Amino acid sequence: MSFTGSTTTGYKVMANAAKSLKRLTLELGGNDPGVVLDDADPKQIAPGIVRAAFFNSGQACIALKRLYVPDSLYEALSDELWSHCQRLILGDGLD
Repeated sequence: MSFTGSTTTGYKVMANAAKSLKRLTLELGGNDPGVVLDDADPKQIAPGIVRAAFFNSGQACIALKRLYVPDSLYEALSDELWSHCQRLILGDGLD
């Protein structure tokens, strides 16, 4: 059994798995921020930000969950991120 999510729910999953001694992998907590600096180039950093947030469908404890962006870059970076997100392929991960 594998679970990625909150610590509170992780306790419940672990308690239920223990009843029948199921093997269990938990990835809990995590609230990993990204910080964009004032001199960043939105076109250059957007692909890495999208990868950091969505690799493994975002189901990893180290996936980017929050992004702090200077007001001066907000619009340009938002546009770049949206552009890259539109190119993501959704579907069966085994394809």
